[in-house]
Amino acid sequence: MNNIKTMNALRNIKAGTINKLISLLFQFVLRTIVIYSLGAEYIGIGSLFVSILNMLNLAELGFSSAMVYFLYKPIVEKDKKQICALLNYYKKIYRYIGIIIFLLGVMIIPFLPFFIKGDILKEINVYVVYVLYLINNVFGYFFYSYKTALLDAHQRNDLISKIQSLVTIFKCVVQIFVLLVWKDYYLYTIAILVFTIVQNLFTEYCSQRYYPEYMCKGEVEDELKKDMIHRIKGLLISRICNVSRNCFDSIVISAFIGLHAVAVYDNYYYIIKTLEGFLFIITVGISAGIGDSIARDSREKNYQDMKKYSFLYAWISCVSTTCLIGLYQPFMKLWVGESLLLSTETMICFCIYFYALRIGDIRSLYVTGAGLWWEERFRSILEATTNIILNLILVNIYGLFGVVLGTLISLVIFNIFYGSRIVFECYFKNNKIKEYYFMHLKYAFVTLLSSLIAYCVCEGIVDGGIWGVCIKGMICTTIGIIIFYIFFRKSNEYENVKKSI
Repeated sequence: MNNIKTMNALRNIKAGTINKLISLLFQFVLRTIVIYSLGAEYIGIGSLFVSILNMLNLAELGFSSAMVYFLYKPIVEKDKKQICALLNYYKKIYRYIGIIIFLLGVMIIPFLPFFIKGDILKEINVYVVYVLYLINNVFGYFFYSYKTALLDAHQRNDLISKIQSLVTIFKCVVQIFVLLVWKDYYLYTIAILVFTIVQNLFTEYCSQRYYPEYMCKGEVEDELKKDMIHRIKGLLISRICNVSRNCFDSIVISAFIGLHAVAVYDNYYYIIKTLEGFLFIITVGISAGIGDSIARDSREKNYQDMKKYSFLYAWISCVSTTCLIGLYQPFMKLWVGESLLLSTETMICFCIYFYALRIGDIRSLYVTGAGLWWEERFRSILEATTNIILNLILVNIYGLFGVVLGTLISLVIFNIFYGSRIVFECYFKNNKIKEYYFMHLKYAFVTLLSSLIAYCVCEGIVDGGIWGVCIKGMICTTIGIIIFYIFFRKSNEYENVKKSI
């Protein structure tokens, strides 16, 4: 069984890596063309509308995550009837969600000017663009997106990654052609809508091909519905917290500073999301295996697994953060120019924010696998509320830096410390939380040391254009790998990871 889960994880990671490389390359080129052909404000308006619609997606209540969780057990037990009933229930709920999001989105249209400080772009009708983004957001709920949960629960994320890779290539090629030939932002946005439908149709095709025995039929028992609704309540609160981190940040920046500041912020956040995307490949690759292990194995065995995964993930996060702090400014200067650079203090805050987010990734897999969303409700409420309050206060004092700082403070206090305590109290129940905290404190110290060394070394190197960035990248990667190895080469976690590899 462990070998099967390992092979599934490797397959998912390989396909996910290829997908992420394709997405990185094409999205980077596309983003660059938008900046230089239309202007940075168009990046800002796109980011703002995506943020608004992601807030509306709270209506989804985290139902997709709950669906995957409730599919684990019947898949293990080969309960075909239950799986079909769950898919049918999922399909119905998603139709209702799509209608709710569309209605909420329409209600926001009259208030769009309040979300944008300064002059609204005159070259386009922002209301038309917003409606196109809204329709794109809603269409997924009516075109087989619920089938993604079936592939996910069967540890076939590789199929999802392959579909996304293919669609990304064609979508970006069409969008690039539209920008270079016509410079038409309307057609650029319509292309997103068209390929969203295409992606969902491909997902339906793959689910039918690999799992033709599962059809949307039957009814879910009332007792299971009650359990699902109970857990979804916790997921809703958790989603509010997660969405508020970036989406509310963009909305606050747009409302208090302007679209140009949103574009600058979003460029830096784009780099973080790109790195996060590569690390997300790992977490997605092992998530279904962790859910399966929680259903089958002891809590102590899962705790030891979490320590092993956390060590490997912390090492990768250390190297990523080290590269980020050494390459952020040189790369942004090379990419978008000095006019779109943030201050060094804000850049460093972004790096710390990135690492703080990574600390909770592995732990979050166990929250999802154990279905602890309701138990996390107060943590999520406190983090989201604190984040919003700090953003509104600090943006008036420190500007864009204050928004990033406010999000970071709320993340460290409530996600890292409070969130970890919940997992140990409600699932592991082994009184080893101090060991867990100390473990991550050591990882953070080594990451800080590695980042300081890399930053000092890179500051002493002349930029030298793209070759300078490449040289700094190799130096930062080497420093991150070596420093982490020196400190932890004799640890049990290192030996366990080495055996697994």
